[in-house]
Amino acid sequence: NRGSASVTVAVLDTGVLTDHPDLSPNLISGYDFIDNDADANDPGDKSIGGQRSSFHGTHVAGTIAAVEGNNTGGTGIAPGVKIMPVRVLGREGGTSAEIIAGLCFAAQLNTSDNSLCRNVPSGSAADIINLSLGGPGFSQTEQAVYNAVMSKGIIVIAAAGNESTSAPSYPAAYDDVISVSATNRNTELASYSNYGSLIDIAAPGGDFASDEGVLSSWGDDISGTTELIYGSLQGTSMAAPHVAGIAALMKSVKTDLSHTEFRSHLIAGNLSQDIGEVGRDNQFGYGLID
Repeated sequence: NRGSASVTVAVLDTGVLTDHPDLSPNLISGYDFIDNDADANDPGDKSIGGQRSSFHGTHVAGTIAAVEGNNTGGTGIAPGVKIMPVRVLGREGGTSAEIIAGLCFAAQLNTSDNSLCRNVPSGSAADIINLSLGGPGFSQTEQAVYNAVMSKGIIVIAAAGNESTSAPSYPAAYDDVISVSATNRNTELASYSNYGSLIDIAAPGGDFASDEGVLSSWGDDISGTTELIYGSLQGTSMAAPHVAGIAALMKSVKTDLSHTEFRSHLIAGNLSQDIGEVGRDNQFGYGLID
């Protein structure tokens, strides 16, 4: 299976380079909560005199659904599915309010679902939400929004964080959200990856200390003009979309697959290779995504 066009993965990130040849055929309408408009193209996040922009969302989206058979770049895990770009990160990162607004939009929640979901732009709800972002600080009100999203059956996947610590990083650490740690090429925990009792699953994230990272669609604006390129990055941000892509393939086959069912398969060990200690462990959760 290569994924169905009826399945949508929302990528809550820096937006995407919407003209990238490995992404543009698979993009649907999204939203920009940094500039508050319907154009989720990534304008870049470098500061004046700074280095090149991260184009982080473009890289994440390519791992999930880069187009196959177009004689350029690579192929995503689920190249037949659609990507909904939702820009919640800008030059200074993103606020909790912007991320929650993006979550409400991707799930098409309203105030009857949660009081924080006010004035949500209209659109179609995603089937899977990828959150390659995070930070410290638990919020019960935010947990309630995630609960509302997952109660709709939408599969929510988040990066565990890159601080090489067992301290919780949110949203990955929220109850029932799928928290993804990162492995290197040798199937070891990546040197930067967070770990701990909240990890659910591990996936390839690359590790420049031992390999060449994860290759995906990308951009380069160091010269002032944005080039649509391919490049390698490392991080749990790169690991999470591997899991999102596999969830998209599963959803393409079983259209009523819910977050609860996906998580139950994960806990049962049906989606992974058991690496590390036998059974669940604090580095790889229930194993390496298969």
